[in-house]
Amino acid sequence: MKEGTGAPADRKRAQGFILGQIDSIQWPADPPDPAPARRVGVGDKVYVYDFESREIITRVVVGAEPDWNKDEVSRDSPTGYALLGAREGEEREVSLPGQEPNRIRIVLIVDA
Repeated sequence: MKEGTGAPADRKRAQGFILGQIDSIQWPADPPDPAPARRVGVGDKVYVYDFESREIITRVVVGAEPDWNKDEVSRDSPTGYALLGAREGEEREVSLPGQEPNRIRIVLIVDA
């Protein structure tokens, strides 16, 4: 049978059948929006990869006197300033006085 030789009523019926089948498909629901990415805040434990030396685990604290034995860094220090507000996977630069800027990557943020 040549294309286009069918009766118009047959084509309309076939088209209606196909559209009905498409309408009956149970499409999956859209996935929910992912939770907004966490940002580093005061008190969070942060796993940081330092591109120049090694991985660092630190906690951002308030005040100018962090406890180095507990791997704390002051939010007012250059490192703390670079960490605050960063998201997991984000890279930042830390500028220490008298040194070249150092690149770090936030690997994981753990709740306080």
